[in-house]
Amino acid sequence: GACILLLFLTASQNSMTAMRETAMDNMHTSLDARAEIIEEYVDKAEKLLIAYSKAPTVVNLLLHPEDQDNLEAAQAYTESFFGELDGWEGIYIAEWNTHVVAHSNPAVVGITTREGEPLLQLQKAMEEAEGIYNTGIMISPASGKLVLSLYCPVYDKSGENILGYVGGAQFADELRDLLDGLNVNGMESARNYMINIETSTHIFDEREELIA
Repeated sequence: GACILLLFLTASQNSMTAMRETAMDNMHTSLDARAEIIEEYVDKAEKLLIAYSKAPTVVNLLLHPEDQDNLEAAQAYTESFFGELDGWEGIYIAEWNTHVVAHSNPAVVGITTREGEPLLQLQKAMEEAEGIYNTGIMISPASGKLVLSLYCPVYDKSGENILGYVGGAQFADELRDLLDGLNVNGMESARNYMINIETSTHIFDEREELIA
């Protein structure tokens, strides 16, 4: 009787260990898949904003921001480009002092978004960024929704002098839906959370009050 009990306990323990290892393997696979989705989401958004920044219309406007023809051409280009985007809050062109000269929402044109220390911090971040400054996912002050916020400096023909920049924000709803749509085999009750480990800020969470 004792031998049979010992064999049962050993078999049960081995089964639990195998199940736990399988669950952990599935979890790691799922995390890798989520990391790839996030990387693709961010990479696509960055490439779209970079493409927007490369148009001659943008450079011409930042070289001569007082020229009415340049203003009208850049505004038309911005609204047209934005019209082809899916799930974006907005895109815009701004001078180096954050004075907005063209925006997908015409009502925002003319606004200066930063002054003083916040302006200097943004300028420094864009100067140090390699091509594009990505602030990550944050709460948009404009809509109150989660967005991926991006800034891309615009240089003159020499590639050395910054004329201004383009900015854009993509809603993060699509990313959250993609992540929520992935299930972990054997762990169907698992939930997704995204936390900035440097600031301990909740980015995605079931409890809305914890976000940001």
